Amino acid sequence: MEGPVQIGWFEGHVRKEAEKDVLALPDRIGQLVGVVLGLLVAWYFLDLYDSGSDFYTSNFNDLDAILFFGMAFLGVVPGLIKVMTGRKNVTRPLDIVLSMVILIVLAWFLYTFPFDFAYLSEGLPGSLQFLLDWMGDEEAKFFMALGIIINLILIPYTMALFFGVRRVLNGSTP
Repeated sequence: MEGPVQIGWFEGHVRKEAEKDVLALPDRIGQLVGVVLGLLVAWYFLDLYDSGSDFYTSNFNDLDAILFFGMAFLGVVPGLIKVMTGRKNVTRPLDIVLSMVILIVLAWFLYTFPFDFAYLSEGLPGSLQFLLDWMGDEEAKFFMALGIIINLILIPYTMALFFGVRRVLNGSTP
């Protein structure tokens, strides 16, 4: 007589994710809040760009602007899709593409670094500039490198999760 079938950690995780694929209303509202916050951050950097801020050095060119702002605005699309569809797994292929774009853009900006983070806070009112004044070029480079590492992990993880959840949702569990 055989005992209960043992499943691995990841398979258990996949099953839990499949059970949570349909977003409840609070989760959809949370996704919408994330979209709004993402757009506010993108708008802040766009405002710095339009104002001629010294945050963007003279090395920041049109290609850099397309990459930087394209990544910022593309970043809200998965959240919007989750709000509209109420499902998580349908956006995972887009999450994978976004992670690849972020990986490439972060590597590019870490290589070229056309920023001067001493000016990051100049778009804020004087009384709020302290919120961003701690961020210098070295801290920014650290976070860019960390973002590269995280996305190198997220890409295969999200791919495996997408296919695993899809398999469970289609009723093809082992």
